[in-house]
Amino acid sequence: MAALLLYSLKSAFVLALLYVPYVLMLRRESFFRFNRAMLLAVLVLSLVLPLCNVSWLSLDRQPVVHAAQMQLLELGVPVTMLDEVEIMGGSGAAAGGLTLFAVLSAIYIIGMCGVLLARMWQMGRLVRGVGRGSLWVERRDGMTVHCQARDVSPFSWMNHVVISRQDYEENGREILLHETGHIRARHSWDVLLLTLVEMLQWWNPLVYMLAISLRDVHEYEADDYVLRQGISARGYQMLVIKKAVGSGSYAFANNFNHSLTLKRITMMCKKSKSSAWMRARALYVIPAAALALSVFATPKIVSPVEGAVNNLAGKGTEKRAKNQINLDFSEQEYVRPTDLMSVKGTENSLNRQAMEANNSFAPANDSVYNTPAKNAEYPGGFAECYKFMAQNIKYPKVCQYMGFQGRVVMGFVVEKDGSISDIHKVRGPGKTLSEINVVAFKKDNPEATDVPKAGDDLGDMLEAEAIRVLKMMPRWTPAQNEKGEPVRSHFNMPMMFRLQ
Repeated sequence: MAALLLYSLKSAFVLALLYVPYVLMLRRESFFRFNRAMLLAVLVLSLVLPLCNVSWLSLDRQPVVHAAQMQLLELGVPVTMLDEVEIMGGSGAAAGGLTLFAVLSAIYIIGMCGVLLARMWQMGRLVRGVGRGSLWVERRDGMTVHCQARDVSPFSWMNHVVISRQDYEENGREILLHETGHIRARHSWDVLLLTLVEMLQWWNPLVYMLAISLRDVHEYEADDYVLRQGISARGYQMLVIKKAVGSGSYAFANNFNHSLTLKRITMMCKKSKSSAWMRARALYVIPAAALALSVFATPKIVSPVEGAVNNLAGKGTEKRAKNQINLDFSEQEYVRPTDLMSVKGTENSLNRQAMEANNSFAPANDSVYNTPAKNAEYPGGFAECYKFMAQNIKYPKVCQYMGFQGRVVMGFVVEKDGSISDIHKVRGPGKTLSEINVVAFKKDNPEATDVPKAGDDLGDMLEAEAIRVLKMMPRWTPAQNEKGEPVRSHFNMPMMFRLQ
């Protein structure tokens, strides 16, 4: 159920992202078939895109985003890349209790069932109305015409047309041409697709706005078909006005007297059609769809929503550590329990990409992978990696006394056997922003060993401490290539040493 709710939310996001620009830019244009195709594309993409996860479109992987974030870090501006840590395994609610998720799930299911039952009732009413009381039935031009004695508003469904005897005798040609336009354009299938989206997003008002837009376009397209058959525009407009007030119709069908008379007249009265270049506006779909895929592929954006839904479902966390991890440095002199940078609750998202390698130190026949098919993993995940760093790193005492702090970016290679090698200082900005913040108090009463000596390089001291701890790391689970074979992969790990 949680997966269905998440899918519904993602689908609504895509629909809003694609439909709102259509309303602003294309709704009033007179290329009806093109507009219909656009609305159908919005419906289809709202169903398909939430199922896609194109990892290379992740905003976390984009060079421009990384460059901006790295510049901020270099300037000393704190950048929170990850939001929270989740300790898995708990239940969100007491067993057997009525949870908020259960209530929301029940409401959602009831809404879906309500839309389905309403559409089934309309369909049943429509089917009964097609064959009830027909004076005659005739097959013509690929459609079946049902002429009825009762006063019924003309409508069509699939390849069936229902018309009253009076309408047939007075304005039969115009009305049948209009319904033929609906049938040849297969508008009934559009209604079925719309129904599927309405069931999924019954709570979303934009769905019903889109339904109105789609039905409007259907009528414009059918009217255009009539006028292209040589029917007088003025006479046809008078017929539309005349039939605007009539008997009840079937909401599920395509109705001749669909209640948008003024808009239909306005479209028919346009002296000039919209210029072809206006269709270029539809290209907004490409960046909008790409943006949706990028959002869905970015754990930083999607994970909070997924976490909230899963937590309501009882699949979330027993305890959630907001904003930071407090790890114990109590065994380190002058280093207090510190605030490490937040770590994502899902290990896969933390270990999402290998970093750019310095291949000069790698043998030509055993290269280091930048982006392996499966990334290397620290035993127990990155949360455990940060805990290991917290338990073993020591802020150099000389740096504490001198008030020296700074950021060190270390690169290393995870070998095929999981060992760490080729630890080196990265000269350029790193791309992994899961940064260790090592916090200590400035030392005011130094011991003799804390006072710097001639030739001491405080920056080298921070680097040396980082190297020392990295060398102590246990073996990782190595990365894998497309064949599932272990490969060497490269990571960068920024570490910020700072004093308070």
